[in-house]
Amino acid sequence: MTGYGDVVRGAVLEDPGDDAVRLVYADWLEESGQQAAAWFVRTQIQVARRHLDLTPQRQQTLAELDDRLTVMIEAGDLDN
Repeated sequence: MTGYGDVVRGAVLEDPGDDAVRLVYADWLEESGQQAAAWFVRTQIQVARRHLDLTPQRQQTLAELDDRLTVMIEAGDLDN
């Protein structure tokens, strides 16, 4: 991760409920070639904002992806 990526990642971990910081992080992920992770962060925000009516299976899938991404963010391991 670059210096800027570390700073943004730290801000997300400090305040994971701040959508603005998470969107900046998503932009950085996309610019760094991590399109899937960027898409997922943006999807998390959309789901939370809209309180989308997801099927139980989709809720479970989103929760599992959220757990995996959180572990990767905490470990700084999005490059793999």
